Amino acid sequence: MNPPGGTVYSGQGGDKQNLFGWLSLIFAVVGTGCCCCPWLDGAPFIGGIPAVVLGILHLNKVKKGQATMSWLGWVGIILGVVAIIGGITSLATDWNERIQDEYNDMTN
Repeated sequence: MNPPGGTVYSGQGGDKQNLFGWLSLIFAVVGTGCCCCPWLDGAPFIGGIPAVVLGILHLNKVKKGQATMSWLGWVGIILGVVAIIGGITSLATDWNERIQDEYNDMTN
């Protein structure tokens, strides 16, 4: 029996799996946030690399029609790349050691 109004809901939205996209976004935000903290060396890589990988996996699922919200994958990839670049910059320039030295000088 059809509901009033004759609209039949097939539940297509409920079977879409956006978990990879949401995880990509979460890892990307954590990785990007850790770029600014001099006490968390390597944390941008821990967040950035999974964000990029999960973002790509999510976009593949969107292409196959198994997921929606492709923007989750794109935002995760972009912020993941920013986190990786921030981590490389941090390691290459040693700016985090200078910040720690200045912090230690202020507290002593």
